[in-house]
Amino acid sequence: MLNFKKVLLTILLITGLSHTVTSWEPGDFLLNVKPTFFIPLEYQIEADNQNGRYSIGGGAMIKGQYFLPFSSFLSIGGFIDYTLLPTTFNETLNVISFGTLLGLEIPLSRKLFINVDGGGGYYYGIQEQNSGGNFFIQGSLGMSFFLNNTFSLYLGGGYKYAFSGDYPLYEGIHASLGLSYNFSARAKKPELLIDDILFDPVFPVFYTYYDTNPLGSIKIKNTENGTINNVKVSFFIKQYMDQPKESFYIAKIDKDEELTIPLYALFNRQVLDITENTKSFGDIVVEYEYQDNELVIEKNETIRINNKNAMTWDDDRKAAAFVTALDPTILKLSRNIAGLIRNDENKAVNLNFRIAMGLFQALQEYNVNYVIDPGTPYEEFSENTMSIDFLQFPKQTLEFKAGDCDDLSILFCALLESAGIKTAFVTVPGHIYMAFSLGVSPEKAKSLFNDSDMIIIKDKEAWFPVEITLIQNGFLRAWQSGAKQWNENNEMGLAMLYPIQNAWQLYEPVGFSADEALISIPDDRVILASYHEEISRLINWDLSPQVRELEKRIESENNPKRHINRLGVLYSRYGLFDKALEQFDNLVETWTDVSALTNKGNIYLIRRDFKTALDYYLQAYELKPENSAILVGLMNSYYQLGDLESAKKHFEKLREINVNTAEKYSYLISQESSVARASDIDAISLEWAEE
Repeated sequence: MLNFKKVLLTILLITGLSHTVTSWEPGDFLLNVKPTFFIPLEYQIEADNQNGRYSIGGGAMIKGQYFLPFSSFLSIGGFIDYTLLPTTFNETLNVISFGTLLGLEIPLSRKLFINVDGGGGYYYGIQEQNSGGNFFIQGSLGMSFFLNNTFSLYLGGGYKYAFSGDYPLYEGIHASLGLSYNFSARAKKPELLIDDILFDPVFPVFYTYYDTNPLGSIKIKNTENGTINNVKVSFFIKQYMDQPKESFYIAKIDKDEELTIPLYALFNRQVLDITENTKSFGDIVVEYEYQDNELVIEKNETIRINNKNAMTWDDDRKAAAFVTALDPTILKLSRNIAGLIRNDENKAVNLNFRIAMGLFQALQEYNVNYVIDPGTPYEEFSENTMSIDFLQFPKQTLEFKAGDCDDLSILFCALLESAGIKTAFVTVPGHIYMAFSLGVSPEKAKSLFNDSDMIIIKDKEAWFPVEITLIQNGFLRAWQSGAKQWNENNEMGLAMLYPIQNAWQLYEPVGFSADEALISIPDDRVILASYHEEISRLINWDLSPQVRELEKRIESENNPKRHINRLGVLYSRYGLFDKALEQFDNLVETWTDVSALTNKGNIYLIRRDFKTALDYYLQAYELKPENSAILVGLMNSYYQLGDLESAKKHFEKLREINVNTAEKYSYLISQESSVARASDIDAISLEWAEE
């Protein structure tokens, strides 16, 4: 006796499997044409007082098959078939049958199925002059193979029993090879569900950012009757993208599975032409394969695109995208001023420091002013991080000759970055300004100024803070204010520093325009006069207290050699070489001091009198050949005089004594050594003998 639970479990299992891989759909109607070979079973027949047997016969069946609306594996159908059975006494039985069937389709794969059906009906037979009809039953087992969504091949066999009194009229087995046509087959409509379409406003200045960072998302759900494969999602905005951007791919999604998909976009530069907030249509395309169908579903959604100057302050690093250091206008201004400062005789402090001061004073003379933007003040918008602010590109700020704190910080960072000086944004509550790298170690940076608290040390790098809004108050005042704000807020953990080059890795800078702005930079003499005035102000503020302290020690000590030498080094670092030589000459004449000889060599090297510099270095070398500062001076002198062999010899000796110092000057003996780089000798790039 059959176990009912096992039968039910088998049917449920088949149902679940068929929903996964079936190639038929509920409600499909198929027409089957099956030529048949019939093999009768062995028994005798009698006709007209003759005994004989049936021989192998044949025929054909036409069957209509309908898949029930609630299932893709159960079907009912009706058929008509014709069978011809020859006999051994040269008579032929012709049978026409009408019947119904119940079918079960068991999937082995997406293309291969086992077919089981059974049923019965009424037949009518004709043999010579005799004819009559009765009922029959039959069953079959076969396999179907799908050629495409419309046609499938059938191969199978079965059993048929035709009733006729106490004995069957005939019974036997049959084999069939046929073809099925699905009348319900049509262009498959995609049934994938796209929902929860979300877009963030697009900011053109970050047009490269969206290539790897999503601008929105969608939710998709597989509502097909089985697993879908090779699912691909793409996104496209006509006019502002050259081609659709593939955002997502997955090999398969199971039935009823739901996924949230990020959307990406590769915008073209035309998006930077948007000067007013606008809306555009975004096309979302989902392509996938289901059974033998390649299906596509599209959604069209409105997306907001802001103007090219728009930005939100949810990430302060975003402003780095406006730092367009390669803008032709910025490059021209920056490099002209940098060249002017490099060629100036004053070599005070540090090259990065001097170039920054020169650019600051140039902006002051160009009459760039700080103006609070009443519509989008940074103080308010930095607190409401999703409010949309309006930021100016550097060229726009130059053209307008005005900007708020973020605009001026962006401009000054762009000018310095284009001169090869690293910069950073500095943020404190309600305010943003900037800082630039001194390009030296923190230890050396601290030795440059009387008050080391005026320098920001962050991640093993020395930064010089500049409150750029004080552009009309001079560089010194801007430095003092920037340092004060940093120190006050840093103690409370409220000050942040964002290096521009690090921020560029996420928010790439864009080119505002290939055209140069029509700006009229002040005359070189005006800029240099302003620069020298600010240098003098710096010296009076920072140098004078140190000079007074050293002079007191010189007067109070019996052997003041060390303090005289330190005073000479102090003057040298501020470019006051004549005053420095007075101190060193006094030491050389009185004590023949090795440190003074070395430092005099440094001054003549800076003044590009390389032969005189070499002479002083050689005098010092005879007295103390193991001194690092002397060896550095000899390397520089020989290099500038073109004696690379001697420069290399002293480099090797320096490496034996102090490998870290040697590495700093390895470019002097390198295959790719550059005279241009060595020509940037200033008071900071040399080793001063301070003891």
